[in-house]
Amino acid sequence: MKFFSTILATLLCLTTSVSAIKNTTRQFHLRTKLLGPTYERAKFNNLFVYSYHTGAGLSDACFDVAPIPNGNGIAFLNKTGSNIIFNLSQDFPWGLSRTYDARYNQWESVTINAGPGESGYRFNGSGLVRPGDSSFGGWLVCDWAHATPQLFWRYAYYTKNLPRSCANVELHPVYL
Repeated sequence: MKFFSTILATLLCLTTSVSAIKNTTRQFHLRTKLLGPTYERAKFNNLFVYSYHTGAGLSDACFDVAPIPNGNGIAFLNKTGSNIIFNLSQDFPWGLSRTYDARYNQWESVTINAGPGESGYRFNGSGLVRPGDSSFGGWLVCDWAHATPQLFWRYAYYTKNLPRSCANVELHPVYL
């Protein structure tokens, strides 16, 4: 009897964790809206997020001028409405997360890795935001390490000038 109870409890836990990942909302692409447009940074406007593979279960959030045809970049809010999940696999979720470093950087990279990702995201008139997160200062797009524009997030308490290879952007959903 105890064995049956243990198996039943395990199955219920697995069902609950999978249902929290299930797509119950409208699918969308995330598209940039350039803040403070200038001629030299106009190339960062109207770009679409996609997953740039960097290793097993790992990827960076990068951009292209149009949605990727194979569906890479289609996302949804999870059942709780606070995680951005990308449709990269039927086997497990690929969640959006910010990285953190201890080197006093002004900004950090954003990943789309296997797993539920980071919670706390919402959409409002400014696009994808993190309400109640005092460290979050917005989104950046930079020409960086992958020969394609890459997504970063900015610390709120750093307001210094950006390199010319970066631009402040908002991320807005384009619903399918």
